[in-house]
Amino acid sequence: MDIGLDLKRPWPLTFSYGRALQASVLRAWAGKPENLLAGQQELLKRAKANGQASQGKYVAGSVTGVGADSGLFVANHAY
Repeated sequence: MDIGLDLKRPWPLTFSYGRALQASVLRAWAGKPENLLAGQQELLKRAKANGQASQGKYVAGSVTGVGADSGLFVANHAY
């Protein structure tokens, strides 16, 4: 069945990194004003790691931070 949908786009399709970015940043910041810089630094680290991953260049463990040592898996989590 042809629905006439042209799927070619000038950008690559990658999976969502949103949760990976948010969880570690929120952990570092913890809602405390004194942790604002730590949260910002964590965001930069995770963004770098996620950018490398989207290009196939990430080496596990090469970017350390709050989120690097803990998994994001939550049993029965609804997305």
